[in-house]
Amino acid sequence: MAQSKAPPRPAVTTITTEGDLMLGKPEGWLDKSMVILTAPPGDGFPPSMVVNRLPLPEDQTIAEYADLAAREGAEEFEGFELLDQTPAMVDNHSAPAFRFRWDSPRGRATHRQVYLPGSDRAVLSVTFSTLVHSEKEAWPVFETILASMQLGASE
Repeated sequence: MAQSKAPPRPAVTTITTEGDLMLGKPEGWLDKSMVILTAPPGDGFPPSMVVNRLPLPEDQTIAEYADLAAREGAEEFEGFELLDQTPAMVDNHSAPAFRFRWDSPRGRATHRQVYLPGSDRAVLSVTFSTLVHSEKEAWPVFETILASMQLGASE
């Protein structure tokens, strides 16, 4: 009995941070993967980090993309208050970033958004979120996560 050959494996994209799943990305499809990390459950809303991988428009730099995101945030988020636009250092790379507060349904919240280059003209949007009353505990953890990031880690 002749054995059938397995079809060739397409390019593989790592989907989770733990390496639990790898899958083939069909040719021409966009990788818009998302990673979400949260603090252990506690009272209220736990601090979190979300990484979105999105296509970077051909006519924009990452800095322009970040600036547009800050302007759109001012229109989208009720009670938006821009706190700073201090770049973040990630893997010895200065990354556009901004920090803002807004009136979330769970209370006054603070977000820090950092924008990093991805492969294939992608932008990695990293968002750290916490309620204002949890900032003192959350921000050192967020800084530790930023310091642990490595650009192009899968290459």
